[in-house]
Amino acid sequence: MNVKYIFTVTLFFIVVGFSSCTKELDVEYNNKPNKDIVFSDPGNVYSIAKSSFYNWFMATNSSISPRMAMWVAADQGTCSWANSGMYHLSMEPRIAFNNTTSYTYAYIFETFYSDMYGTLNQTTNVLKAINKGMVIDINGSDKTELTRAFAYFVHGITMGYLSMVYDKV
Repeated sequence: MNVKYIFTVTLFFIVVGFSSCTKELDVEYNNKPNKDIVFSDPGNVYSIAKSSFYNWFMATNSSISPRMAMWVAADQGTCSWANSGMYHLSMEPRIAFNNTTSYTYAYIFETFYSDMYGTLNQTTNVLKAINKGMVIDINGSDKTELTRAFAYFVHGITMGYLSMVYDKV
């Protein structure tokens, strides 16, 4: 009984395994539109502009940002655990920043950099869509100038924060 059961189960998995390998799985995925499709819809552009502030906020206030290291470097706080680069940036006399990929907390500054430039990319694309003549009409109200001003605002604060951390933005 056990040998017959094991043989049947094994044969089943062999047949299913080999038959599934013969099928071609080339399926077009329509739920992930490209940039051209997303930025051709005024509602999407408006939503992306709104979410850019959230992305900026999360990049500047998350634990994977240089905020804690800058806090102690400005002598506004102390650290006892040396996490997030706080110990190295709070040393007095000041030491040069370790700008190598082998630095223990390099991921903090790399993540901040990429998140902030992601926000810049969002606002730049919103402004490009508006500058091409897109009118953002939300529920019968023209939100084009509001969206443009908001995108410039988020773009400006993002550049400001980047310039506080990096010498060339």
